[in-house]
Amino acid sequence: VGVYPNSAAVTLAGGMAPEEVYCSWVEEGEVDTSCFGQARFPDGVVAQMAAGIRSPFRVGLHVVGDLGAVFVDRPWKPGLDGRPTAIRLLTHQGREKVYEFPAVSPYQAEVETMERCILDGEQPLVPLSLSREFLKSALALRESARTGEPVRP
Repeated sequence: VGVYPNSAAVTLAGGMAPEEVYCSWVEEGEVDTSCFGQARFPDGVVAQMAAGIRSPFRVGLHVVGDLGAVFVDRPWKPGLDGRPTAIRLLTHQGREKVYEFPAVSPYQAEVETMERCILDGEQPLVPLSLSREFLKSALALRESARTGEPVRP
């Protein structure tokens, strides 16, 4: 489950793997059940990530910057439970704006997007180059968890 926050961090930081990562995790047998990571990107961007299959279910994406913050509830599978997804923008001055998006089936959306790519020649939403950056970062996080040391992808 750690791939979800990893891919969000890479995407939001400009689409490149981080300069350095650190990760620790909890294993049960040969299964990593919880992971806690940090990734440092160019220009001082830092992502903190946590994921687990043993903790109480909670999902969210928080992006905090100098001018405000963005909070996304259920970013990985919006609408799966039939409820709309909300994105909250909070400014440094405390003003808040909420955008709500209707529920959609994320799996149906994936199939329809793949169909458009295959049948209509549409470009994928996530290009192969971005998938490679996700993988570089994920492998570095795994290596860091294995060694207990920071890793440069």
